[in-house]
Amino acid sequence: MSSKVKTDIKKAVKMIEACSECAQILPEVGSNIAMALLDAKKLEEVAGLTGRIIRVEDKAIGVGEPKFGATHFMGTVLLAAMKHNPEFRAVINLKYSPEIVRICEELGMEARTYEWKEKPKEAIQMKCTIPFTIDILQKAPEVVYDVGDVGVEALTTVFGRTAIDVAEKAIKIAKKYSGRKNLK
Repeated sequence: MSSKVKTDIKKAVKMIEACSECAQILPEVGSNIAMALLDAKKLEEVAGLTGRIIRVEDKAIGVGEPKFGATHFMGTVLLAAMKHNPEFRAVINLKYSPEIVRICEELGMEARTYEWKEKPKEAIQMKCTIPFTIDILQKAPEVVYDVGDVGVEALTTVFGRTAIDVAEKAIKIAKKYSGRKNLK
């Protein structure tokens, strides 16, 4: 099972690299795809790239290899989602914009965030409210976004059953997003 998870991540990264529009939806910090073993409970049961998917000119380029325990950030986000929806075993992070959230909703995905009056200390240390948002909502919608803060990049996370599933969703989002940007 663990080799299938790594193989799925490699295929998903190749799919993202092959989609010219995907570079436009990558966050400045880079993207990662994480996928967990069935019933995962700890970070060592979640694989992600040892590097990131980054933008180089107008292309998305995957750097690193899939490895279990390699992505603390995305692993934590995915484990939080799995507590509320065990069918979600994969996640990808994209840049945040209201337009990307609208596109997700148009594609039939539920997108949620939480308006924080005061962020939990742990969220400030982690520089991400997404796991805390999922716990507060007591559910894992398909899309959870964080509008960012001073020194913290805003992000959109998209959940799915497999790494290939989230790559397919990201490609659909990227194609719609690119089409709209080109109309302006």
